[in-house]
Amino acid sequence: MEQIPCEKTGEQLALRPVEAGDAALLLTLTSLPEVGRFMRFGTQHTLAEAEALLAEYRRPENRAWFVLDGAGRAVGVAVLKGGPEEGPPGSCGVSLFFRPACCHKGYGYAVMQVMGGLAARELAATRLTAHIMADNGPSRALAEKCGFQLEETLYFDDLPGGLCVYSRPV
Repeated sequence: MEQIPCEKTGEQLALRPVEAGDAALLLTLTSLPEVGRFMRFGTQHTLAEAEALLAEYRRPENRAWFVLDGAGRAVGVAVLKGGPEEGPPGSCGVSLFFRPACCHKGYGYAVMQVMGGLAARELAATRLTAHIMADNGPSRALAEKCGFQLEETLYFDDLPGGLCVYSRPV
């Protein structure tokens, strides 16, 4: 398990790889409306939805971890996505989400500090990309604090505010 110090709280966070039997645990996070409203999968309501997401996270070109707080509770998820849909060769998508009560504690920043190294080691990535809804100000601020640059904003009929595409070298 990857250990991560969180300077803001003084806690030692950990990354535990997601496993095949983790759908119920994943659903405890993805069923929260505050999480789902900013994620492409939306708020999940069934174990089958969480199982499908878990299967995607466990594809060979991806890596995913539960973020555990100092007490060992799953408080978030960190995902690296490989494959051609993530951008030019060497690109790797990154996604983080946390329980609302765990936001603004420095967990996202702490986890992002190790994601570049994990992407390089696990997926031979040279660049991280993050797709963030334009109206998700806190996530955009975190990306910018972690050295990501806004590359472009994409617009879709079902997402009128736009989807911001950020990237940075690993």
